[in-house]
Amino acid sequence: MGNEGSDLRRVPREGIRSSWCAAQHGELAMLTSEALGEAGLANAFSLQPDNMGLGKSADLAAAFRRRQLVCQSMSGEDSRLVCMQQVHGCRIATRESITFAKPIDDVDGVIVDRRGVVAAALSADCPTVAVLDLDRRVFGLVHAGWRGTVAGLTRKLVQTMVGQFGCAAERMVAAITPCAGPCCYEVGDDVLEAVLLSSDASATHVSSKGDSSHLDLGAANLDQLQREGVVLEHIDFANVCTICDERFYSYRRDGAATGHAAFFVSLG
Repeated sequence: MGNEGSDLRRVPREGIRSSWCAAQHGELAMLTSEALGEAGLANAFSLQPDNMGLGKSADLAAAFRRRQLVCQSMSGEDSRLVCMQQVHGCRIATRESITFAKPIDDVDGVIVDRRGVVAAALSADCPTVAVLDLDRRVFGLVHAGWRGTVAGLTRKLVQTMVGQFGCAAERMVAAITPCAGPCCYEVGDDVLEAVLLSSDASATHVSSKGDSSHLDLGAANLDQLQREGVVLEHIDFANVCTICDERFYSYRRDGAATGHAAFFVSLG
C-alpha cells in the first residue's frame, strides 16, 4: 500500500487517455481530469485527509467548509451545490427534481444544464463518472457502485442526456475517477452471479486470483460509455485503485469508519 509517487498521467491501457493530475482548490490538494477541464467542465476529486462525507465519524463543520471552498473556486458560490442521496440505485435527477438544500432523495445520478451549479458525488471505492456534451453544455454525474454498474447506470446517463437534452454521444467527453481496481476488488458469488446475468457488465470484467473472483468496475463503466457511442479517445480513465493507494478513502480497506472523497463538477 501507499503508492504516493505513482503517476496518474500514465496511459493505463492501449488507446485509453489518462490525464488526471494534481490540482489545488484553496488549501485543498485534489486531483483533476485535464481532459474534462480542457472541454470546459471544472472538476476536482478529493484526497485524504480532506473528508467530504457527512457520516457519524465526520467533523461536519470541516466537511461543509471543504465543500464550500471547492464550490467557491468553481462557481463563485457555495449555495449552489447539488448532492445525491446515493442508494446504489439507477435513478437520475434532472432540472425538475434538483434541490440545493439537501441531497436529492433516492438518486445516484444528476444531469445539469446551467452554469453556476456544482454537482458532487461521494465515493469510498465506487467509481464516479462525469460526462459533458461539448456543444449543448450539458453534463451528467453518476455514482456507479457495483449495483449501479450492473444495472447500467452509466449507459442510462448517456441515454438520458441524448433523449431528454438533445445531446450526442460522439460529442461527449467523459471521465472515470479513481476507484477500487481489479487488483483488490474481490467479489462474492452474489455479485458474480449478478454480473453474469447483466447486459451491462460481463465475464470479461471478472478475473480470477486463486479461489477468488475480482471485478473491474472501471472497465465495466468504460465499456458502457463506448457502447453508447462515446469515443474512446474522449474518455479520461484514472485507472488508480483506491484500495491499494492510501491517498484515497477506501471502505474495503478501512471499513465503515472511513471518510469519503467527492467528485465535484461544474460548468462554472
